[in-house]
Amino acid sequence: MKTNTITTLFASIVSCLTMSLSCTTTRESFPKEQPKDDIHKIIYYGTLAGNSHNTQPWIVEIKSATQFEVQADFKRKLDVVDDTARGLYISLGAFIENCVISANSLGYQADVKYTAVNNTDKRAAVITITPADKSGYSLINIERRRTLRIPFKKVPMQKDHLRALLVDSNPHVNYYSADSVTGNYIARNTLLAYTQQARDPKAQDELAKWFRFSNSHVKKERDGLTTSGMGIDGFAGLFVSNFMKPEDSKSVSFVDTGIKKVKDQLDSYAGWIVITQ
Repeated sequence: MKTNTITTLFASIVSCLTMSLSCTTTRESFPKEQPKDDIHKIIYYGTLAGNSHNTQPWIVEIKSATQFEVQADFKRKLDVVDDTARGLYISLGAFIENCVISANSLGYQADVKYTAVNNTDKRAAVITITPADKSGYSLINIERRRTLRIPFKKVPMQKDHLRALLVDSNPHVNYYSADSVTGNYIARNTLLAYTQQARDPKAQDELAKWFRFSNSHVKKERDGLTTSGMGIDGFAGLFVSNFMKPEDSKSVSFVDTGIKKVKDQLDSYAGWIVITQ
């Protein structure tokens, strides 16, 4: 009788764990609302762009059926790690690039007029779309984009890939292989910079505000750093979602794990593409 009770209890625990795992909140788990027209589709794909801490620091104002304005949302600015708003504007640039790519895929030419002059300008750009031939680019690529701290392939970059990336010999875009002096220098200092930021109490406090561990928090805020978005799945994702709070991200073990992930990533890469301005 005692054995049967233990077996039943174990089966119940496994069943609950399985149900919890299946309920981990991901983008796919939200009801997908179909954009009512192409301009809303373009904006939707813009919102899937990579951005700092997934703060989604943009506001879109639709001017007409063929034009919309991209604005900076300074309420979502990271005041500690991005005090000059450089990262915020890079995030807006990624948003705009996604809009251009998706417009081309849907059969439009996207003309971008940049309006921001300094790092306090709310209005970043105006995008106007006009009918054009479809580019043939698959928007599934945008939907599948993820930024994870996992090791890269430590193999040399193929020459044809490099030629495509370093287009027109732009002096502001350069490539440094992993075994070069400059490549080693960048890798070494990237780890130092990350470690310094990861152990900064003010940066830790700011980062904790953007962690979304529980499913209810994910559904409420619909932004920030989720377990799914960080690639924490399986039982690890279950544990974090159910037993950890954002404040736990400031613990020594959590911080050291993040530093180790960056080190492992920097131990396996082909090289650096450096864009200067």
